[in-house]
Amino acid sequence: MGFVGQRRSLRKSWTPVDQQRLQRLEDATGSAFMFVIGIANNKAKVAELIKEVAQHDDFMLLNIEEYSKPPYKMLAFFKVTYALF
Repeated sequence: MGFVGQRRSLRKSWTPVDQQRLQRLEDATGSAFMFVIGIANNKAKVAELIKEVAQHDDFMLLNIEEYSKPPYKMLAFFKVTYALF
């Protein structure tokens, strides 16, 4: 969750600058461009993340420990994705 600078760099280099252009790109490609993040027990990190979520709205938050076993995080991602799409 503490990779704010890296997410900022990815947004600048890989995604359109405004929400309308991003929506057109997602519609054209059939893809959603999101950061998939597991929620940690650290309340300060969660509060910081919630601010970033409100500002950018490009996150999929999973109810799984941030540094939990990667296969469980991947499984949670697929379950949420299947339910949404």
